[in-house]
Amino acid sequence: MTASTENYYLGVCLLDLEQPWKVVAAPKSFVLAAEEIYECVGQTPNVVFTGGGCEMPDGSYHVYYGAAGTRVCLAVTTVKELLDFCLNQP
Repeated sequence: MTASTENYYLGVCLLDLEQPWKVVAAPKSFVLAAEEIYECVGQTPNVVFTGGGCEMPDGSYHVYYGAAGTRVCLAVTTVKELLDFCLNQP
């Protein structure tokens, strides 16, 4: 068995509200990468993938994601931070 050299990242894009098939912004850089040991070691190493997200009553945005095929994790941000990232990253 050989170690995987592939990495899976989590990206984000902004779609038009009225015509959601139109992409408004799609940064080439990613918002989340496997960095922590629990994201890098497991059944599928160096992989993070989203399971969805939701805005919370306090204004934070919770993104649930899988890590290395063995764990479910939570990243916390805000809609404003995601929009800023979408609109200001190359």
